[in-house]
Amino acid sequence: MRKFAKSCTRSSFFLAMYVAMGFAAPCALRPIIGKERHWIYLSPGLVGGAMVMFEAQGRQLELGLYCLTRAMEGWWRTMVKNGHVKNVPHGDTLLFMLAMGTMMTIYQNDRDQIASHYLSILTRFFGNN
Repeated sequence: MRKFAKSCTRSSFFLAMYVAMGFAAPCALRPIIGKERHWIYLSPGLVGGAMVMFEAQGRQLELGLYCLTRAMEGWWRTMVKNGHVKNVPHGDTLLFMLAMGTMMTIYQNDRDQIASHYLSILTRFFGNN
């Protein structure tokens, strides 16, 4: 129970610092620079992403992948909003199909590359080959 509480506290601290630093970075940089610069609005990703150092080593990649998907979604919506690309109907389903196909290919051909807890879930659903 103590390990669980420590893990929850660490993850909560990471998320709080990730959001706080992400919002605070432009507010802190704008007075220092004295002007509006395009790169000021790119800094929250760098500063917020650096907060992953507060998370356990084993969870850093998982959090990075979670944040990557959120960043990709934000980037796509911005591109659609600005008219650079057209929205793809059911694009989330297509992306899920691609990700699941990749995961199943790895599960079929190179199982030792999958983390043990994910592998146990996949084995529970799909069985052994």
